[in-house]
Amino acid sequence: MLLINEVKEGWSMGFLFGRKKKEKKHEVISISGTQLCDLLTKAVSLATEDVEAKCYSTGPEIMFEYNGNVHFMGIKYDKKRAKTEKRITFSNELMTVYIDKQSFSTVEELRMQATIDGEFLSNISAGIIVAPEYNELL
Repeated sequence: MLLINEVKEGWSMGFLFGRKKKEKKHEVISISGTQLCDLLTKAVSLATEDVEAKCYSTGPEIMFEYNGNVHFMGIKYDKKRAKTEKRITFSNELMTVYIDKQSFSTVEELRMQATIDGEFLSNISAGIIVAPEYNELL
């Protein structure tokens, strides 16, 4: 039996007549509840720009993990009502922010009242896991 013992960057020890590619480790960052709300605030500004450009996008949804459970937060903008009322500028009264199935009218309200796995978001000082791409926005 011939085993290939040569190891190249990105590859593990070879098996018979071949190599097995190493699994890439997914990098993540740990943030607080306040930092998570800061990300949502930036998403609100993106949604505002989209509405002003008549795109009526709802902004990005943020996926994160806490205590081994996956959660989602984001922005909902009442596009139908905005179009019906012919609003061409962003209106806070047409926007809600959400985390899982909890909806709030402002990010600050979400920060103070939202709960994740039984803990208030404002009390979480670390342990919220997000993708490293969000680090640029913090």
